Amino acid sequence: MDKAQLIEDVRQALYASKICNYVQGMNIIKAKSSKKGWCINLGELARIWKGGCIIRAIFLDRIKKAYDRNPNLANLLVDPEFAQEIMDRQAAWRRVVCLAINNGVSTPVPRHVCKSGLLRLIPQGQASRLTPMRGLTCLVLSTLSGSRLRATPRFELLLC
Repeated sequence: MDKAQLIEDVRQALYASKICNYVQGMNIIKAKSSKKGWCINLGELARIWKGGCIIRAIFLDRIKKAYDRNPNLANLLVDPEFAQEIMDRQAAWRRVVCLAINNGVSTPVPRHVCKSGLLRLIPQGQASRLTPMRGLTCLVLSTLSGSRLRATPRFELLLC
């Protein structure tokens, strides 16, 4: 793989991961707010963080704008701009994950990535029962040890 392409792919994959980290955080806050009846305005929360928190990322402005466009947004990934950002970076993200796995680099896979369909952890022995998503070729990596992929023994990694 070309070094410049790899650097760009890693940059794109990290940005996609950053989006998903914020999505996961906002989803946790939204769920707890709903459960406790707090009525937290996620757009306002992003604005407050931007002004006085250690985060202070310009990225929070984009989150606020997404919630301003749709205060009832079910998830940031449903927002057209964030959805497009993920779609634009998905191929690079997959290449980086595949390269890491193929070279024996332990690769943590966040739960939100698994749920998104990019990668899925499934109960061990059940991979043969699954059909590939939308005709994609899927590769099942069973639990390995040593310097290779490390997964919980009860799970297999399904990479689509």
